[in-house]
Amino acid sequence: EYNMPSGPLTIMLLDGLNTPVADQSYARTQMLKYLGTQLQPGQAVAVYTMADSLRLLQDFTDDVSLLKAAVEHFTPQKSVEMQVDEVEKVVPNLQVPGDAAVSGGAGINQVRLVLSRLSEFLGQQVKFGIDVRAQRTVSALQLLARRMAGYPGRKNLLWVSAGFPIEVASAVVQKTTDVDVLAQNATSATPQLRVEKSYEEALHQLAAELTDAQISVYSVDARGLLGSGLIDAGSQGTDALGLVRTGAEFGTQVARSSTALQDTQDTLLTLAADSGGIIFKNRNDIANALATSVADGSSYYLLAYYPQAKQWDGKFRKIQVKVNQPGLEVRHRMGYYAKDSTQWAKGKDKGESELNAAMSLGAPTETMVIFDSRVLPPPSGSKEKVPVEFLVNPRTIFGEEMKDGGRHFVLEFHVAAYSAEGKLVTHNDTRMDAPVKGDRLQAYLQQGIPFKSELDLGPGTYRLRLAVRDGRTGYIGTTEVPLTLARK
Repeated sequence: EYNMPSGPLTIMLLDGLNTPVADQSYARTQMLKYLGTQLQPGQAVAVYTMADSLRLLQDFTDDVSLLKAAVEHFTPQKSVEMQVDEVEKVVPNLQVPGDAAVSGGAGINQVRLVLSRLSEFLGQQVKFGIDVRAQRTVSALQLLARRMAGYPGRKNLLWVSAGFPIEVASAVVQKTTDVDVLAQNATSATPQLRVEKSYEEALHQLAAELTDAQISVYSVDARGLLGSGLIDAGSQGTDALGLVRTGAEFGTQVARSSTALQDTQDTLLTLAADSGGIIFKNRNDIANALATSVADGSSYYLLAYYPQAKQWDGKFRKIQVKVNQPGLEVRHRMGYYAKDSTQWAKGKDKGESELNAAMSLGAPTETMVIFDSRVLPPPSGSKEKVPVEFLVNPRTIFGEEMKDGGRHFVLEFHVAAYSAEGKLVTHNDTRMDAPVKGDRLQAYLQQGIPFKSELDLGPGTYRLRLAVRDGRTGYIGTTEVPLTLARK
């Protein structure tokens, strides 16, 4: 039976992919404080983490002890991409005033040249790491949207993160020889920058997918109250290698630090603003930010309309919501992409990577297609055919209208059996064309669309991963079922 929590749902996502370890630890402490002191009775909360992949720690519950145990189970870890970023910061900035030829002898100039080349190499690694982080973050939040789409009403996503830069920029290079390298490093206190890659459009599209699933993002900067990392009473004016920062280098580092902070907060802001949420930044009371987010998302109006423009050209269309009472602020989705989801099957990308991810053992279940399932173990014996029964809710799939008023549904049924060690044992994949005549449509809408699959399995302990995919929209629903087949 499909279990649907009631009331506005809250998803707490602790981002270990984009957040420094120390800030992860502080955020975890603040989450525990919120759960222990400010969680309202009856408020259903789920806890997720994000590192190499999206991971569910606790599904929706209002049991404080279960939620706190899930958060306590989280162990802060530094992602590989963040490690590369920190190593790059160790290399000293080489921009010093004066003529490179007289700033030091041949020895010091050679050291500066080596460090310059090393900085360039590490800079490329950092850009690659940022790109990996951005792609993984977008993929994880897309998966979360598919996971939550089947739950009715508004969902509040509390994304506790330090974010990733909304764009990647590099200094404009105009140098050919070693002398040029030293000269440019010596004279360019504030180098010209060019944007190599921007993630703004990807974030807008991600926000559209989240709002389609009725998810509003409340971004909470896990770094808390931030000032300059270079100006404090304990600073000795040196970089990580112990070299004294000159005035030009110091000023450049301050500017870079401020720009880097703004770029990551712009990412947090974009997702929050586009989805009707709020960003919380430069504050240490993360627990209160979480409480404010939940309270803000608990009361809302649900408005919808059918677009009059039927040109599904994939372009972004803005939405404005106005009220006739002065002094009121309306937060809502900023628009949508004019895409016809029913044309998914005609596209070049048939979403096989999404299906493979959905069928992975232990992956978060997806709810864009709702179905009931039943597995009936056969009598004890040797290798047997195990029947797997599906009952699909036709109101969650798209049926092409037929001349008699009926609907033509296209469905894919996927069943995979995994051993107790997590290895794939066998699978069965079936496509079904299901034309439902007009005089039978109402009965199917009330009772569901049945289907029966089978797996050949011997005695043992298994976990079955089940999926139903709408062949017209590509929407997927999944679940997992434990199965034990005893020997004779």
